[in-house]
Amino acid sequence: MFNLKTIAFTFFVSLAAMSPLHAAEMAQTNATGVQYMAGGIGEMSQSEFAEQSKNYNLRLTFAAKTSGAYLADVKVVVTKVGEKSALLEVQVPGPFLFVNLAAGQYKVAATYEGETLTSTLKLKAKQPRSQVLYFAKE
Repeated sequence: MFNLKTIAFTFFVSLAAMSPLHAAEMAQTNATGVQYMAGGIGEMSQSEFAEQSKNYNLRLTFAAKTSGAYLADVKVVVTKVGEKSALLEVQVPGPFLFVNLAAGQYKVAATYEGETLTSTLKLKAKQPRSQVLYFAKE
């Protein structure tokens, strides 16, 4: 039979092991070879994103313009300037999207509840870029 110490030990070992695994599960590579992380809902997830941010050179955050509240379920399309095909097209389940892209110019189109914001970003080698996209809707 299990005693209380064994159960508690197993629980805490499992809990400690979950965080790095969870971050690894959030990190993805799409069909075009672009590496990204999307999400950030909940305290645990936000701390994982903060820890993983150093691995990505484009860091997008989605928020409401008036309140500053984080937004989720934002559709994002990233295209290299001068090209027609999207490098990344993803529905972001939380307020953060971190992407690894080569140096160059990119167009980012983010859509939340029918409102689309576009931005052209220039990424330089070894110079991470962070941007907050503020939507009118809450």
